[in-house]
Amino acid sequence: MYAHQLKAVSIVQGGHSLYIGGQAGVGKSYLVQQIFEDARRRHKSVQLTCTTGIACSNYPQVMNAMTIHRWSGIGDGRYTGQKLQQLVCHDDQCAGAKERIISTEMLIIDEISMMSRNMLDKLETVCRIRNISAAFGGIQLIVVGDFLQLPPVKNTRYGDLGEYAFTSSYWPNHSVFLDKVVRQDNETLIMCIRSLSLG
Repeated sequence: MYAHQLKAVSIVQGGHSLYIGGQAGVGKSYLVQQIFEDARRRHKSVQLTCTTGIACSNYPQVMNAMTIHRWSGIGDGRYTGQKLQQLVCHDDQCAGAKERIISTEMLIIDEISMMSRNMLDKLETVCRIRNISAAFGGIQLIVVGDFLQLPPVKNTRYGDLGEYAFTSSYWPNHSVFLDKVVRQDNETLIMCIRSLSLG
């Protein structure tokens, strides 16, 4: 791991919530795997989630990645945070989500650029079934992604305007931006990728 990746690991080991950013090829997915494995070694209950099923499929099956919508019981986002809390606590169909939320100490969300502020706020509310007085119910939140990639999808039917998750008051206070391309070493290709990522 290079310096910025090691800094991210150190912040996570310190118990802080964290945003990990960077363009394609800088080692975000590799770092997620390292953080996940380190948490397991430290006997922390960690869950890897993504905003899409395709993103989940990029990780080894042993990591048991699932969509954040399934993990939390949010589904298609039709319910308010308070209604979602009630459903997760009392509806037998949401028993799996309730168990996952209560048992998780660290939650990783990959491809965070596709998660809206509305969705992040609902997630924060439903996670308070663990501990009503702590943000995300005391779960350590690690969010990963590149906001120059795909944005959140608006869902005006359910009142979601598609605002970026980083506009939420629950956005992590700590950030690390990975800037070293590790997926390839061709300088021309690296420069092209950087130019494309900026538009």
